[in-house]
Amino acid sequence: MKRLIRPLVVGGANLLLLSACTQVRLSDLASFEKYQPSFAYGDSEFCLAENQTLMTFQATNLNTVVRGGTLLADSDSDGLPDDEELKLGFDHLLFRSRGVVNDRLCMSLTGQPNCESVDVQCSGTENALGLNDCDIKAAGLDVLYDHPDQGLDTDKDGIIDLVEIREGGFPASKDDQNDMDGDGVVNREEYSQGTEIRRYDRDLPERYRTIVEVNKAPDDPHRCAGQIWAVKVKQIPLVGTELYNDPRDQVRPGLKLSHPVRGNVILMTYKTRPITGQGNGQIWYSHQTVAHSPENIYQALQVDQSGFQLAGEVLP
Repeated sequence: MKRLIRPLVVGGANLLLLSACTQVRLSDLASFEKYQPSFAYGDSEFCLAENQTLMTFQATNLNTVVRGGTLLADSDSDGLPDDEELKLGFDHLLFRSRGVVNDRLCMSLTGQPNCESVDVQCSGTENALGLNDCDIKAAGLDVLYDHPDQGLDTDKDGIIDLVEIREGGFPASKDDQNDMDGDGVVNREEYSQGTEIRRYDRDLPERYRTIVEVNKAPDDPHRCAGQIWAVKVKQIPLVGTELYNDPRDQVRPGLKLSHPVRGNVILMTYKTRPITGQGNGQIWYSHQTVAHSPENIYQALQVDQSGFQLAGEVLP
C-alpha cells in the first residue's frame, strides 16, 4: 500500500472542571472555548479517471493558525490569527485589509503591515482557490512556469499555493522536503498537519494537528476504470470564530470564505497527473463549513468525491 501522508496519533479531548463556588466570567468561558478544539472527521474512496494517479490529498482548516504551541482563530482565513491582526493594525475580518494583496502575503513580502508598498499592476481577478492576480504577481507566481491556470500549485510540489501563503511558505520554490525550523518535520508534513514551518513545534499537542491518511486501494475494474484511493480524514481541529461575511463570495468563481459564528471553512484538495504520456495535472477542490461545538466535539465532514470541483490544470 502506498501512503502519501504519514499518519499521526489522534489526541484526546479536555475537560473544564469548575467548583460550585468559583465565579466564571463569560470572557473566561470564551477563552476556554477559543483554545479547546472540537474535531471534524470523515472518509471516502476516490475513483480516478483512466491513466491518472493521485499525487497529493490535503485537508486544511482555513480558520485556524498554530502559533506559540496553541491553535488560534483566523476568522477571515488570511493566515494571521485574529489577535495578531489587531495588534498589527489589520482588520481581522478582511482577507485583504490594507492593500491589494492578502494580509499574510503582505507580511511575508514586507515584514510589516505596510501593504500599500506592494505595488503591482493587477485587476483583482481571482482564481478558484482564493488568490487574485495581485497576489500572484506580487509573489512572482506568474513567471516560474507557464501553467494553464496560475496560482494553484506554482512550484509543482502538490501543496496548494493558498496553503503555502497562509503558512508563510514559498509557493514559488519547491521546498516541500526542507525542514526550515529544524524540528525534524519536513515542510510537506507541516503543511499537511497544519503546523508551523518557521517555528519548532515538534512537541505541539496532537489535538492541534490535522491528521489524514491516504492509501491506494486494490484496483477493481467493475467499480472504477482507473485507480481507487481510500481517503480518511481522521481529525481536523475546529475553533471558535467570529461571524465573517466576505463580499467577494458574491462574485468569485470558486472557494467561499463566509461563515457564521463558530464556523470553520474546511478546504480539501487533491492533485492528479497522467501515469503515462503527456498531459497536465489537475487540481480538484471541495469546501464546506463545519461548526465548532464544545458540546459535541466530533463533527461529520463530507469527503465524498462527488462534492469536488475542478479548480484548474497545472503542469505535472
